[in-house]
Amino acid sequence: MLSLDGEVAVAGPDRAPCLAAVRELGTGVRVGGVSGPRPRITAGAGHRFTQTTRSFRVPDTAVSAGLCVVDFARAAVSVAGTLRYRLAVSARPRTDGGRPAWDGARAWMQRHDQEVSAIGMVVLAAVPVAPDRLVAS
Repeated sequence: MLSLDGEVAVAGPDRAPCLAAVRELGTGVRVGGVSGPRPRITAGAGHRFTQTTRSFRVPDTAVSAGLCVVDFARAAVSVAGTLRYRLAVSARPRTDGGRPAWDGARAWMQRHDQEVSAIGMVVLAAVPVAPDRLVAS
């Protein structure tokens, strides 16, 4: 699971293109290489992900965390901010012969890296700074 936490400023002359830019934040986000020490996280809009930590939660989860810098412009709209990200990857393979669960999970993730990284969904919540609603009634 990939989670982002923080604030991104969206500035533009009109509401409709600003909302389109907010939707673009979640477009094209991809995660790959989850079995390695530095999973690849990419996005189409202009995100830069920098991993700062990696840890393991027994028995079956690897957690990578870091910063995501967002900086792009579309037409007259600019989008910028720095977010904290956390990517948690869990795998629960069968373990035989007393093998630690994480050893089995790591092997499973290496065999199924493409399938695991293709599963996902991005949900964004736009919160206005101004008192106006985001969507006209």
